[in-house]
Amino acid sequence: MTAVGSYNGAIPGGATISRGATRRVFVVNDFGEKTFRIVTAQDCSAIVERNKRLQAAGNGYTPSRDLRWAASVPNIFIEQWMKETGVNCYSKEFGDILRRKLNDPDFRHFRTALWQF
Repeated sequence: MTAVGSYNGAIPGGATISRGATRRVFVVNDFGEKTFRIVTAQDCSAIVERNKRLQAAGNGYTPSRDLRWAASVPNIFIEQWMKETGVNCYSKEFGDILRRKLNDPDFRHFRTALWQF
């Protein structure tokens, strides 16, 4: 699963300005329009595969059953949801947004157990 753009291939007219193990930031120039935009791409496949393994292994509790791991969401989706809603991820309101997103079947692979929030 790759979010926002093509992670493995070059972006036409783009230059990489930041590159991590799973995340890249590009500047994409549109010379005809004399504009540019910043594009971020993240390879989310390792996170999704780990979450699927955790879902299959049980109900998300730690071995001591003191804590329950709820989800592991790639940073690029947190950024996208903040941009869509205008709500900071550290605010109380974002908790409600996150709950709705994680209960959405489209984002079920971000949960580490198959239960509703």
